[in-house]
Amino acid sequence: MKIIEKNKSKIVFTLDIDASLANAIRRSINEIPILAVDEVEFYKNDSVLNDQIIAHRIGLLPLKRVNVKDSNPLQLKLSVKGPKTVYASELGSQIVYPDMPIIVLEKGQELEFVAYARMGKGIEHIKYSPGHAYYRHLYDIDIKKNVDKIKVFLEDKRAMLIEKQEKETYRYDLAESMLDALKEEFKDSVDIKESGDIIFFIESFGQIDADKILLEAIDVLRENLQDIGKA
Repeated sequence: MKIIEKNKSKIVFTLDIDASLANAIRRSINEIPILAVDEVEFYKNDSVLNDQIIAHRIGLLPLKRVNVKDSNPLQLKLSVKGPKTVYASELGSQIVYPDMPIIVLEKGQELEFVAYARMGKGIEHIKYSPGHAYYRHLYDIDIKKNVDKIKVFLEDKRAMLIEKQEKETYRYDLAESMLDALKEEFKDSVDIKESGDIIFFIESFGQIDADKILLEAIDVLRENLQDIGKA
């Protein structure tokens, strides 16, 4: 495993695994328990948006993860009067992105509700998903001639250079469209083949760090495989 980029919101790495295992890890991400608003009780709503639309917006706000029981959900309370823009920060410290706007209230309009947050999984609803993950195959490009032109072409296409292998052989992350364009424009100058490695991207929605998403997805996959073994 080689880490290309890593921060709280994103991790990019290469791994020598096949697509089936990469896809299993990707799908396991949506089985990680995450906190999200599950129910909203409205006491007053004079805004132009109906209760259902506001509840939907509240449900999609990322919340910092804490373990709560279904019998004792986390409560987020709001009681505001216009004119004002209502921001997520007014729902309390559990909000990941406090500057996200919820609604604009005009003069004389009021909004009051209590939201209840519970644990859930992305396989139930996207609001419980901790992040977005995808992967691609890496390609080894052996440049036989027109080295400088091909390098400029790849830079213009924003292809990601992973590493130089040997002589004029380079390992790149290439989208299918880039690959087709490269083959068409420099068909006599390059040899292209899949490297056998996969590049994996995980982008966190903010509830937990990107590297923790990866580790927990692997734990979920391991537990599922153990359950199959016991069956």
